[in-house]
Amino acid sequence: MKSIFLKSSLKLAMVAAISAPVLAAAPQVPSIAWADYSKLGFVTINTDAIVSYKDMYTRVDVVEVPVSWDVWSGDKATKWEVEVNGEIMMSGSGTGKSTVLSFTEGGLKDMVVRLCNADGCSESATTELLISDTDGSHLKADLPMTTDPANTLYAQQKDNIVGTYFVEWGVYGRKYNVNDIPVNNLTHIIYGFIPICGGTGDNKSLLEPNPSGHQLLKKMCAGLPDYSVVIHDTWAALNSSYGQPATRLDGKKVGSLEIGKGTYGGLMALKKANPHIKILPSIGGWTLSDPFFGFTEKANRDVFVASTKEFLKTWKFYDGIDIDWEFPGGDGANASLGDPDKDGPAYIALMQELRVMLDGLEAEYGRKYELTSAIGVGYDKIEDVDYGAASQYMDNIFMMSYDFYGAWGPNTGHQTGIYCGAHISADKCNGTGEFAGKPEYTLDNATKLLLAQGVPAKKLVVGAAMYARGWQDVVAENGNPIGAIGSHIDSSEGSPFNGSLGGDGTDVNEAAWAWEAGIMDYRGVLKFLESNPNAIIGWDEIAKASFVWDEVSSTLLTYDTPRSVLAKGEYLKSLGLGGLFSWEIDGDGNGDILNAMNQAVNNPQGQTDWSGNIITNEAPSISIASPSGSVVHTEGDTAQFSALITDDKSVATVDVTVNGVTKTVTQDATTYSGSFVVTVGSNTVIFKATDNEGALSQKTVTITGNAKGLVCEEGSSVVNGECVVDPVVCEEGSSLVDGKCVADEVVSETPFVAGSTKASNGEVYSYQGLCYEAKNSPGIWEVPTATSWFWIPMACAGS
Repeated sequence: MKSIFLKSSLKLAMVAAISAPVLAAAPQVPSIAWADYSKLGFVTINTDAIVSYKDMYTRVDVVEVPVSWDVWSGDKATKWEVEVNGEIMMSGSGTGKSTVLSFTEGGLKDMVVRLCNADGCSESATTELLISDTDGSHLKADLPMTTDPANTLYAQQKDNIVGTYFVEWGVYGRKYNVNDIPVNNLTHIIYGFIPICGGTGDNKSLLEPNPSGHQLLKKMCAGLPDYSVVIHDTWAALNSSYGQPATRLDGKKVGSLEIGKGTYGGLMALKKANPHIKILPSIGGWTLSDPFFGFTEKANRDVFVASTKEFLKTWKFYDGIDIDWEFPGGDGANASLGDPDKDGPAYIALMQELRVMLDGLEAEYGRKYELTSAIGVGYDKIEDVDYGAASQYMDNIFMMSYDFYGAWGPNTGHQTGIYCGAHISADKCNGTGEFAGKPEYTLDNATKLLLAQGVPAKKLVVGAAMYARGWQDVVAENGNPIGAIGSHIDSSEGSPFNGSLGGDGTDVNEAAWAWEAGIMDYRGVLKFLESNPNAIIGWDEIAKASFVWDEVSSTLLTYDTPRSVLAKGEYLKSLGLGGLFSWEIDGDGNGDILNAMNQAVNNPQGQTDWSGNIITNEAPSISIASPSGSVVHTEGDTAQFSALITDDKSVATVDVTVNGVTKTVTQDATTYSGSFVVTVGSNTVIFKATDNEGALSQKTVTITGNAKGLVCEEGSSVVNGECVVDPVVCEEGSSLVDGKCVADEVVSETPFVAGSTKASNGEVYSYQGLCYEAKNSPGIWEVPTATSWFWIPMACAGS
């Protein structure tokens, strides 16, 4: 009976088990497989060694992240999803196991994997993905700042530029880091400098003053075509640890070979915390302008434009391009380069082509890209380029209204004066008489020339100098050291910065803040004044310029002070110019110059915040119809003036002056016209228009009036309304010497034989049918070529 009962019980239990309902459940919680998700990025630094620029980094447009997960048991899933920051990025049927996520933006991402079936869903633990990008989206907006507290906070306005140069090498001897930049007090940071590879001149302007810098540039350019752009010092820009570093969004410090170190990393974090700031890479500069002279060939410009596009796509914290070509037409560091006829049109074409490229990037990224240029403002620099034509493609022109005088020559003068000093004659100042067409270097003369070319006033930005230039052994005339003679300074011997400060003027000297011959930072001038009780600060009321004069040591320094910067502010506001910029921020002392720059454009004290809807006001537009500068008039003629003047709001006042005399203006809708009587010489017509909010525009045109009945004798021509003796033109084979034509000396050439001819500097040698003058001691193996550092091409005798 017992065994029968057991069998029956077992059978009943089995039936009950089979017929009982099944308890269903959601899938088991998935487990995301381990991977290092903290070093993902759009740009990857490959090494901290000094290798070529193209081998230094890798860039991608899309960051692809493989993700996999495991489920060890439990009910099966019918659907899987990967969610990032609350949004489903990928999904599929079943359990899935793995996928690849594609990201087009950087930042910190919270990722979960979700498995679902009819009974519910299960989620993995959250995993963080940090994707770096060069816009700084992976960094916190809390870069530690070490700005000098003497910089008073000034709130920036969108319609006034306050800019400055920050240089790559400043982190070394100057010990000036991104953390030190008074970013609240700026609208623009211009990063100096981005070099161009090879090309015309092969950057020989850099070789002589900085052989190691030239060697480094050659290494950076390896494997790239001529006219490509690169970072010059990748260690300083990408891998250095100067200053206090940025912090990643996950709270960790930026590590080795990660985006966020160096000056570039600092600027990324700086911009994230201060979104109003515009950062522009300045391409070129004094010693890096040689390749620009190859831009007369479109093929070379094409390489350059394509390279700058790639540069901006790689380093996204930049907001455009600044071109610092010194100088179209010539007179730059390499005296053998420059074509006054071809460089100007090449410059305009370059601006047009860059603008087209930047417009394409704007469409791709949905942001504004600026195009600017720093230009020399001497009459001889301006006359070689039609900046009016170029400016239509540009946002701003940075007028380098400094370096007018310096220790490269013995004549003293104001290096950054607004007007001519009293020691300058009227003819020399205005470019008349014996100085016809050659006006003195001043801010005012430069501005007039650029406005006359048709450059909109608001696009012109005035330069301020955060440094001094100086002379020693100055012999003052009637107690005035300006316009006198001083010692030419081209080495540490004879530098005005020797003595109590210990600076020798050529070597880096932190105590003196003197970095090269004849130059001292503004902060160095403050030390100079402190250490030299005989030194006084002088003011030229006519030139509106400052200087330091030490009568005992016969030392003169010419520089900008808060007083002269405020005077520049009054000047630029009177003409409706675009603002101020400075060379360079690490030279400022106690915030004096930058504070004055903000005061000069009427910036109020306070924190800069452009998050609101700020409406800016455009100055009136002036289009001159007449008179035409190309038409010559006669003394006593009645000339008509007319201009079309419009404004985005309303035109309030229009004033027209001729040679400083206000004329009666008649308005017909948007046309403003009148007349004047022509006088002998230059007749300068200035149109000024102000809108109802006080924004001012100005345009100028100059016509020439010839004297009545003027007939010049043979051998003279009409110049500026007067008869002027024609310059002597010598026949081929002779040159002008002391006003007379003298037959050129016939130079015979020595044939150059490689390996046997020992060339002497200054001698002329023939090679393969061409002739060359030897320089820099070429020896016996440096074969003459047109591009060699050791030879100068020249015409052969009798050719």
